[in-house]
Amino acid sequence: MSDHFQSLDMQLATAIDRVQSVISVLQHKRTEEAWEDIWSSANDLCGWAGIDIVQNQQVRRRAQPRHLQDFIVNSQTVEGQPLAMSDDYRNHCFYPVIDNLVNEMNQRFSRDSCNILKGVSAWPSTMGFAKKNWLPNFLKWS
Repeated sequence: MSDHFQSLDMQLATAIDRVQSVISVLQHKRTEEAWEDIWSSANDLCGWAGIDIVQNQQVRRRAQPRHLQDFIVNSQTVEGQPLAMSDDYRNHCFYPVIDNLVNEMNQRFSRDSCNILKGVSAWPSTMGFAKKNWLPNFLKWS
């Protein structure tokens, strides 16, 4: 995606439309149905490779560090429980990754920034030259 956006013939308005499409697709993938498809594919792949996806290993409980034993600690200092079930992976891996991706893209490509870039695309020598619906948001910032 990065290489595609950095190509020399990429127009700003096209790039913005594609960014908004990626954000929309990611938001629509944050469903249980999408997760079930991924989980099913992962199970099939693990079965083919001979890997047990649900590993019920006994994990040694880690003790709190000795230098913190005399203090009240408000944050977690030991590792959490291992992920064992589909719901664990969905809630602790899949959803946080999707949420972080969407938040990062929304921060990098804010609505105001995108409106300004679309306004720049309305200048001569671009495909969006004289598109009247792109100009008001740009003029608001000039």
